[in-house]
Amino acid sequence: MLSGETANGAFPESAVRTMSEIAANAEIGINKYEVFSFIRNWTPKPMSYRETVCSSAIQASFDMHAVLIVMFTDDLSNARLLSKWRPKVPIIVVTR
Repeated sequence: MLSGETANGAFPESAVRTMSEIAANAEIGINKYEVFSFIRNWTPKPMSYRETVCSSAIQASFDMHAVLIVMFTDDLSNARLLSKWRPKVPIIVVTR
């Protein structure tokens, strides 16, 4: 997508809105559980305890149809690791 060139044209607001709508529609068509399973199947085993906990949290979010994942952490690498698993719900990270 030529976002830089498109957004700098005569109608940048309309162009950005259209690109946003296209991206949102593309996200709807993604089967998030298949993406999760693919990542899990191709992650080298044995996984670290941190990775095991994060992947299990995402699996639980699918199983219970969660609407949100909240993570309390002092280490943002844990949040990045959680997002690796591509959950279908937003992640809120609370830090100090």
